[in-house]
Amino acid sequence: MPENAPAYEIIGPVLVIRKDPRFDDPGFKQGCADLVLRPEAELVIDLSGVKFISSREISVLMTAVKRSKEAGKKLKIRCSVAVHGIFRILKLDSFLTLERVENPS
Repeated sequence: MPENAPAYEIIGPVLVIRKDPRFDDPGFKQGCADLVLRPEAELVIDLSGVKFISSREISVLMTAVKRSKEAGKKLKIRCSVAVHGIFRILKLDSFLTLERVENPS
């Protein structure tokens, strides 16, 4: 991916993260905030191409989940096996709606 490519893209009700998010990249936080404002009742954050997620990015995701619930929306997180494992270790898999992707394209 080119270095100046956008970190995320919203396609309908789906926020696609195109590279591992970094806290200093406002695109990830802004993308989550923009997604919650979408009119659709069911939203997806696609992290299937992300291999690692830090506590700061998890905090951004938790804020998005909270805001989507407050807006009466369902938010699903599509994630790689590695990121799914992180959520399981932290016991967030019982709180978050996760869709594990075995082999992201």
